[in-house]
Amino acid sequence: MRVTLFGDRVLIKPDEKEKLTSGGIVIPDSVNQNKNKKGTVIKHGDGAYDERTGDFTPITVKEGDRIIYDTTAQIMQSPEWDNLLLMRESDLLTIIKQ
Repeated sequence: MRVTLFGDRVLIKPDEKEKLTSGGIVIPDSVNQNKNKKGTVIKHGDGAYDERTGDFTPITVKEGDRIIYDTTAQIMQSPEWDNLLLMRESDLLTIIKQ
C-alpha cells in the first residue's frame, strides 16, 4: 500500500485490533474503559503550519516509534488499510523509549 500523508497526520498500527462497526466507525475501548492504547508509527507527514503565525512545526515522531495514543481522539480507520489508524500527531500522548 502506497500512502502519502500531509501535514501532521500519522498512520499507526495498533497493538490490539480496535472494534470497528460495519460502517467503518471505530468504537474505542474508552467507551467501556478509560484506557490509552499503544501502537507503532508506520508513516507520517512532514509537519504543519500554524495558521495564525505561518510558522512551520516539523513532525516529532519517526517511522517505527512506539507510541501511546489517545483513544478519545478523532481516528480514521478502514478495513482496506489493514486496520491501521490515521490521526493527528497532537493525538499522540507519548513516545515509548526502549
